Amino acid sequence: MSGQVSASRGRTLLAGKLVFNFGRSTFDCTIRQLTDAGATVELERTVGIPDSVQL
Repeated sequence: MSGQVSASRGRTLLAGKLVFNFGRSTFDCTIRQLTDAGATVELERTVGIPDSVQL
């Protein structure tokens, strides 16, 4: 990841959920940054989270 920050990226602090396992499993998270390309989230634990999730 480059050190440059895009002007369209804003700081966000929202409650969210990571959803996986065809909607049967979720993890609560805090959304730190949200862009068109993705998001930065904060989790209490990372064990058991797959590579691909829905936010």
